[in-house]
Amino acid sequence: MLSIGKRITILIITISFILLVSSFFILNHFKSEIVSDVYEDEKNTLLSKIKDRMGAKFDVGITNAVAIANSANIIKALEENDRELAIATLKSVGELYKSETNFKNVKIHIHDKDLKSFLRNWNVEKFGDDLSGFRHTLKSLKSTKKSMAAIEVGRNGLTIRGLTPIIKDGNYIGSLEFMQAFESVINQFASQKENLLVLMNDKLLDIATLADTKSRVSNYILSQKTVDENFFKSAQKIDTKELLSNGYSLDEKYFYTYSDIKDFEGNSIGIYLLAKERASVEKAIEGASSIIRSALALVVGLIIIITIAILITIRKIVLNPLETFEEGLLRFFDYLNKESKEAKPIDIHSLDEIGKMAQVVNENILRTKQSIEEDRVLIEDVKRVVSEIERGNLVQSVVENTKNQALNELKDNLNKMLSSLQSSVCKNVNDLIATLDHFKNSDFTADVKSDNGKIALAVHNMGDTIRSMLKLSNQNADELSQKSLILKDKMQNLSAASSEQASMLRDLSHAMESTNSSIIDVSQKAKHVASQSMDIKSVINVISDIADQTNLLALNAAIEAARAGEHGRGFAVVADEVRKLAENTQKSLHEINVSIETLSQAILEIGTAIEEQVEDINHATDSIKDIDKTTTQNASYTKEIENIAIELESMSAETLSQMHTKKF
Repeated sequence: MLSIGKRITILIITISFILLVSSFFILNHFKSEIVSDVYEDEKNTLLSKIKDRMGAKFDVGITNAVAIANSANIIKALEENDRELAIATLKSVGELYKSETNFKNVKIHIHDKDLKSFLRNWNVEKFGDDLSGFRHTLKSLKSTKKSMAAIEVGRNGLTIRGLTPIIKDGNYIGSLEFMQAFESVINQFASQKENLLVLMNDKLLDIATLADTKSRVSNYILSQKTVDENFFKSAQKIDTKELLSNGYSLDEKYFYTYSDIKDFEGNSIGIYLLAKERASVEKAIEGASSIIRSALALVVGLIIIITIAILITIRKIVLNPLETFEEGLLRFFDYLNKESKEAKPIDIHSLDEIGKMAQVVNENILRTKQSIEEDRVLIEDVKRVVSEIERGNLVQSVVENTKNQALNELKDNLNKMLSSLQSSVCKNVNDLIATLDHFKNSDFTADVKSDNGKIALAVHNMGDTIRSMLKLSNQNADELSQKSLILKDKMQNLSAASSEQASMLRDLSHAMESTNSSIIDVSQKAKHVASQSMDIKSVINVISDIADQTNLLALNAAIEAARAGEHGRGFAVVADEVRKLAENTQKSLHEINVSIETLSQAILEIGTAIEEQVEDINHATDSIKDIDKTTTQNASYTKEIENIAIELESMSAETLSQMHTKKF
């Protein structure tokens, strides 16, 4: 468990660390914003320069175009279609510019009213070509009859053109354009260690057919004559998507930005790629970073100093007094826990909140010592009372008092308990225990006297009850002993009779089984006779069949004798006797058959009667067996009752013996 001092220290250090980290992130955020602002300022500066310088170029172009176009010779040359006059005039103008201005190679192009080339001072042999197909500025100029300056795509790429109409007597007779390259602007940037690339969108190559397509940056074509090769190589490596998206881009050497190049109609036809050495741009950033680092170091130093000062102050004002306060409390707790015999007051060095707390604790230490002493006296009195109670004397009470409410309640409860014990139990426990010891030793002649305690009265009444019960039990045991002897004799007689009855029933059962066996034998013999009668009947049937055959043979013999006439008379007599014999045989067989039928029926009736007798005898035998089983069980029960009677007689004798050992 961390101490308050350690927790406060950790808290302050944590807060300081958070402040340091916050300061670091805030200042770094400022630095990032400064970096962003520096880059934005550099971008805006370069864009402002290109805007101003190109504006100046436009002004120069218009001014010079207007001045040359108002030359009488130029107007006359167009009116009279006198190209020689125009050539001579432009030649003198060119020489004047070379000698008096920075324009060394002035390009002037005169167009007739039909938008065809009238004269190119740099190529006088080429003229008469129709310009209306791709020179939209000329169409606009002829339509508005107002001077203008614009960047337009030509055969060689992008060109700065100052155009003015040539008017005579209110009629449009042609136009003149003062053409400029971008080199002067490029040189201006270079003089300040800045770079400019004029780049044309490669979608316009169908117009700028003479442009150098090899010199490109991404999807842009270089549209200038002079170029810093090192810068151009670096520019070719930049991510133009990032440049166009963010407005600026950086590599190891340069800071880049751009501005759209638009024609007179506002269509984007390319970009100015502007650049400055990164080192010069980041000088401002480095200065801001140096200031931020200094500020961060200052903040860190201040936070550390403030943290140390706070820690020292808290240690002196809070932690040291708290430690003193803690030591005093621990000494006091040692005193309360009986680990120390003395409770010294807490040292007070100030009267702040901790000092006031120490004063309050000291006052409570004093009161607690007094209260503990009173408690000690009361506890000694309680020990005295407990000692008397241990001796069995319950007629006691605690008389000492204390300011400790809990101990006073304990004293009152103890006194109430003692009073309750006197009324509920007894006055002297030893007398009660002695009486109970006599009871335990089967001596019920002892008694508790002169004690109104409920348990003492209960023991007294219990002794009277036990004595009365023992007297009654003694009488009952004596009577039970006599009755058990009589019961034992009766049960012995009943047991003998039951055994004899069971034996007789078993003999009767055996006799019935023997009779049943004889009857069954007779029944089987009767069935055998009936079977033989059926066999005799079968034999009689066979004899009857033979008699029928004999009778038929005798009839045939008589017929044959009749056919024989006198010779067969003797044979006829014999055949007649044979026939009579067969008839008598059949008659006798019929009588025998009737007798056998009667005999068989009688035998069957006898068999049925015998079976009925057998069934009745079986029922009787089963009943005798059931009676025998019941009689046997009764004999067993009688034997058990006899044993119980014997045990009861033994128990009665033992009870009488025990009763004789008790005093009452």
